[in-house]
Amino acid sequence: MAAALKLSFPQSDVALITVDLPGKGANILSLSVLQELAALLDQLQARRDLAGLVIKSGKPGTFIAGADIREFLASLGAPKSEVVAMSRRGQQLFERLSKSPFVTVVAIDGVCVGGGAEMAVWCDRRVMSDNPKSEIGFPEVKLGLYPGWGGTVRAPRIVGLANALEMITSGENVAARAALAMGLASDVVPAEKLLDAAIGVIRAEKQSGQ
Repeated sequence: MAAALKLSFPQSDVALITVDLPGKGANILSLSVLQELAALLDQLQARRDLAGLVIKSGKPGTFIAGADIREFLASLGAPKSEVVAMSRRGQQLFERLSKSPFVTVVAIDGVCVGGGAEMAVWCDRRVMSDNPKSEIGFPEVKLGLYPGWGGTVRAPRIVGLANALEMITSGENVAARAALAMGLASDVVPAEKLLDAAIGVIRAEKQSGQ
């Protein structure tokens, strides 16, 4: 089966993970994709020469459209302990991402919702394109699904309690400019400049931390 995540190095000390599910119109975070991410983190976190990691989509106009709903439906009726364990695995993986010894930035062009939004708020910074479709949020709450990978805990630390409560309880997505205004996004740029902007954020973070 073809890999959903592709690792490259646009600069010698900057890693790039491109999410691009083969044969799919949108990216989703299935168990297999999370396992791929864990394997790449094993590889990257063993290095000490990396300044940063950028995560972006290989599908123009869409970042990540949430978790795999089929896997969720398959878990209906499962014992509580299994459901808790599923959520905990996602939380532990994203916590590993947040504790990387390098700056982590998601470059969002298009929809970034559900599990994709949770992954985004576990990263150090987020940059978004000025594409009108670029939005971030937790719309699953409208279906009665509570975000289970730690996004509801991370969001208030980034945008404050009031903004986070509005995002989480309403389920409404936040457009790029609004995300920038509330501090959820570090920058908003044309889609073709998204990677450069993300690398610029890494450089600025490293410089400020010196």
